[in-house]
Amino acid sequence: MSVFQCFLIIGNKSSQLAEIQKITDKLKLNINKPSVDLLVIEPEAGLTLAKEKHISIDQIRRLKQNLYHKPIHLPLKVIIIKKAQRLTQEAQNALLKILEEPPRHAIIIMLSSDKKSLLETIISRVITIQAKQDIEKCASKQISLLTKNELELLEETASIDNPNDWLDSEMLALHQALVSNIKSGNLTDLNRQTSIIERCAYTKKLIEANVNAKFAIYDLVFSTSKI
Repeated sequence: MSVFQCFLIIGNKSSQLAEIQKITDKLKLNINKPSVDLLVIEPEAGLTLAKEKHISIDQIRRLKQNLYHKPIHLPLKVIIIKKAQRLTQEAQNALLKILEEPPRHAIIIMLSSDKKSLLETIISRVITIQAKQDIEKCASKQISLLTKNELELLEETASIDNPNDWLDSEMLALHQALVSNIKSGNLTDLNRQTSIIERCAYTKKLIEANVNAKFAIYDLVFSTSKI
């Protein structure tokens, strides 16, 4: 098989996994078990005192050394870069060189919550997929920000492992509910739903600006309880 492709999947964790499965199934790549031909890169703590982990240029250099060796067991080498929005500027420049002269026996799948932090030159060389959660799951999901009181919300958000995924899930469900209500002519609480969506969008911007995600979610809870 002689094909190089690089994908950028935008979405939350569950929807990203679904898109990865679609891509690998289409290319007949079984990545559901460990393989020397599967390499996963994710943010690591550096030598600095920065609070957030990043993907460094050294990680991309190690990727390059591995990438140009031909696959052993799978038809293609599969590289998955988690949280690609955490690639440093130097790492992005190094990755760009790989994309400019790629090996033809590999695919790269980049996962990101958004593409705003990625270089335009990288985005121009990838196939961007806007991942979407299953509509039925969204429709059946109880929207915590609409249905729970402040105390219940604080208890729920205190136990979540990934504030970003929780926020993405709430926003998607809110959008689905809003569209459904408008189509059905049910305009009850329309202003409240719109206001909560706006607050969620503001919270995402805070998190992207490196504000502590848990604190940002707590602020969201307090503000939406007053809407």
